[in-house]
Order: sequence, then structure tokens, then C-alpha cells
Amino acid sequence: MGLNKIEFQKVAGGLGRVAPSEDHISGLIFVDTNASASEIKKTIALSSVEDLENAFVSEGESVFSDYGTYLRDKKKDPNIDAVAATAEHAVHYHVKEFFRMNPTGRLYFGIRESLDSAVIVNFQKSTGGKLRQLGIYDASLSVSNSQALNVASLQAAANELENVEFSPLSILVGAKVTLAEGIQLNTLMDNTGGKNISVLIGESTSELVQKITEEVSFVGCVGTALGAVSKSSVHENIGWVQKFNLGSEFANPALTDGRKVSGISKGALDSLNDKRYIFVIKHVGDAGSYFNDSHVADRITSDFAYIESNRTIDKAVRNVRASLLPQLNAPLTVDPSTGGLAADTIKFFENLAGSPLQRMTNSNELSGYQVGINPDQDVLATSRLEIVLKLVPIGVAREIQVKIGFAAKLS
Repeated sequence: MGLNKIEFQKVAGGLGRVAPSEDHISGLIFVDTNASASEIKKTIALSSVEDLENAFVSEGESVFSDYGTYLRDKKKDPNIDAVAATAEHAVHYHVKEFFRMNPTGRLYFGIRESLDSAVIVNFQKSTGGKLRQLGIYDASLSVSNSQALNVASLQAAANELENVEFSPLSILVGAKVTLAEGIQLNTLMDNTGGKNISVLIGESTSELVQKITEEVSFVGCVGTALGAVSKSSVHENIGWVQKFNLGSEFANPALTDGRKVSGISKGALDSLNDKRYIFVIKHVGDAGSYFNDSHVADRITSDFAYIESNRTIDKAVRNVRASLLPQLNAPLTVDPSTGGLAADTIKFFENLAGSPLQRMTNSNELSGYQVGINPDQDVLATSRLEIVLKLVPIGVAREIQVKIGFAAKLS
């Protein structure tokens, strides 16, 4: 035993620290009908735009290069060989934009020769189900061409990933639209009902983008939006003025037909917004540029009408499932006097399901939650344990109304 002493034993786990969040993990699919067989098999994890350049090399040259570099070199030396812009240059732009918006993001990139629900499901599976959001760039997509932009097919993929693969995600897809088409088209949710799908019709008017669109149908803003979503906490709206200034790249924003937003009437912009498209706008009195909102192709009355609504509940689903999974096929103790669940069993599962929700509440991703387990359910007959979760989300200040006037005195 030795001399009397005071002894310390360090005990771990008291701080309740959790593993780093994976909310930032994103994916980008480039649809290229001319892609080689070797290219379409790849799913590459990128930590920078340089990773993209190095991952796809043909005859000593990167398949994805910065067209801006060529433009700058051409200005210095007009005699250098002309290089026509391609969709690959647009993809480089989108990856660069993603990391501009979120330098610490993680982006899985892949080339696919077509776009359908199976392509999206298999792409998510190729990442081990890690993707929380997915961007799609296909230069042929048009809002007015329902055969090309099939939101219902995209939502079918999201449904399968949520209900079968247990790896839900949000899908952001860029598409070309003219102002006239955008106003004349029905609202997205009238035709689709795609709660996990957002259609982006915004574009930069930077010299780089304008030069690329001389050869490519449209560029859009999918990389920028994907980076903003990746950077945001799950409850945050990517149109939040304080946090998501899109910077000088969008100093003079446009739609994907090249028409500048500054030349479009407020009524027309309101119409596009009400039809639930996402584009880039400016606010009077502020030099920045911002997304108009975080719409999805679902009704405005839906609980899942915005990207942050879906990301919040998807995170809750993923985390609660991970917490409960070790108890699948576990024994359930029954109160012998009632035939219902024992109190200790109820408490155990309440804590198990509530713990990830408490972490989200502590991180201000939820306002609150409630876990309910009916003690009278007959688990001996059904072998099914039913747990009811109620989540109170964080609100978004889409409108701020201020009443102001003069008064003879203050009461």
C-alpha cells in the first residue's frame, strides 16, 4: 500500500465531445456524353481545384483547366494559339467556386455519360453514402425542356437514397432558362413535388463566364451554391446576408440566359422567386450579391419547402439512426404486471434517440425536440418498438417588418 497519498485518475468522456461533423461533404456530377469508359468509372475526392486538375490528365495536359489562365495569357500575347471554351472549363469554374465559398469543404467529383435516378443513387453509394448535398452540371439542361430536366426522376433518386439506402441528400441542379420562359412556366412544385431538388438559374457576368458561354450553352452557379450549402450549418439559409455574400464574382448577376438581373423588373423577379427558382440578387444599400432564397421544388406550405428544412431533418435522421442501430434485434424488457415496456427500457431508448437531437439543439441547429415512447405498445406481439420524435426547427427571417412613426411622447 505504501505511504498515504492523494491519487488522481484521469477519466475520459466527461466533455461529451463528438466526432467532427460531415455536413460539409458534397458531390458534383458532370454529365458528358463523350466521356471515356475510364473517366466515367471514377469518383474522386477533392480537397482543392488542383486535385481536379491532377486527377484527369490526357496526353500530358489536364482535362479540366482554368480558362481564365488562357484569357490572361492571351491578353499578354495575342499571338498564342486560340483555345475554344468547353464544358470542361465550366466544370473547372464550378469546382473552383465551390472551394472559394468553402475552402475547407470536401467534394466528391465524377463524370457520368447520362443523368437518371440510377446514376445519382450509384454515385452516392460510391462515396459510402457520405454526401449530404449533390450538385449536377449538364450543359444541355433547360428549364423549358422537361425531358432534359426531369425533376421527378431526380426526386425518385433522392427518395431511394432516403428510404432504401439511408443516406439522404439535397440535390442542386443548374439549368438554362430565358426570362420569358421562366415567367411563363408553371411553378416547380405544380409539376414535380421534389422536396430534395433545387433548380438554379443564376449566373455570373464575369469575363470568364461570358467567354465560356460563347461556346457552352450556360455555366450557371451550381458550384457557388454547392459551396455555400457546404459552408452553412444545416439550419442556415444560403441567402443569409450577413454570412453568404457571393463576392465580386457576382458583382453584376444574371440569369442563365445572360440577361442581367439589374435589367429585370421587380415583378418579374418576384415571379421567378414565387415559382421557387434560385438565382442571385442584390439588395439596395448593400454592395454584395446574394441568393434570393433556398427554395426546393415543393409547395411553399410543405414542412420541407427549403434546403435548410431538409438538411436539418436529414441530419436528425442520420444521427438518430446511427445511435439506435446497435440496438437492432436487442432484447426489450417488459413490465410483467402490464405487458408493456419496462420503465428502464423506455428511459434507455429515450436517451438513445434524444442524445443526437440534444447535440443539434446545443449547436443551435434545432430549437428543441421531444422523444415519445408509448409504454403500452405490445412488443411481445409485434417485435416492433415505435419511437415518436418531434423537432422544433430554427426559424428564418425571410421578411422583417418594422412599424415606424412619430409620437408626441414616449410611453
